[in-house]
Amino acid sequence: MFARVMRKLDHWIGRASLALMLVSGIMVLLMAWGETYGVVKRYVFHAPDPFAYELSTMFLLFSGVLAVAGVEWLDRHVRNDMIASRFPPRMRVIVLNTIFPLLALIFCIVLTWKSLGNALYALEIGQVSQSTWALPLAPI
Repeated sequence: MFARVMRKLDHWIGRASLALMLVSGIMVLLMAWGETYGVVKRYVFHAPDPFAYELSTMFLLFSGVLAVAGVEWLDRHVRNDMIASRFPPRMRVIVLNTIFPLLALIFCIVLTWKSLGNALYALEIGQVSQSTWALPLAPI
């Protein structure tokens, strides 16, 4: 019973991850179009668009975050083969599947811990971007 529930849950998590990866790909495509529009408007029409850079920055950030789960689920993430290839095959599996993910988790925890103070401070003082949009910088 438990195994069946876990398989079904894994199936739905996988489908959600793939859907988010598709959304991420669409965001990258929109980002490329937006940047092309911004460059053409700036250099051909000599009228820079203030929103092209801002949108591409947000799309880049969110597309990276949304794609992580799908890439992990498909087992297509970046691995450090230069270090892992120096271990014997049995140890290589342990290093790639246990030690590297733990190190990545520790890195993400430290990154979140150290940046949380800056985000809370930006939220407290109402810090916004310097563009005409004036987006709040706390979540980003």
